[in-house]
Amino acid sequence: MDKVLRDALLTVRETLKHSRKTPMEDPRPDRVEAVTRLGEQIGFGAMMAIAERVWRERVEKQGLAGSEFVQGPTRFMFDRMMEQVDAALAASENEA
Repeated sequence: MDKVLRDALLTVRETLKHSRKTPMEDPRPDRVEAVTRLGEQIGFGAMMAIAERVWRERVEKQGLAGSEFVQGPTRFMFDRMMEQVDAALAASENEA
């Protein structure tokens, strides 16, 4: 495997490794309940899309563009992509 490609895949894996963790448990049940109610009311995807847009607008006004969370693929697709990255990196180690 080309060194540039391998380095890129290593960067992807390192950057996204934190997304493999279990989401944090909020110590305030009232917030969990509020988010659950809102998600059930408007749809969880809509809630996430709106939250991303609102957060982006807020940080752009603060001069911090790019610091917001963003939506991504489903958990299934994320895990599948990371498995492909891991497999490609393992194959490149076998080439050496």
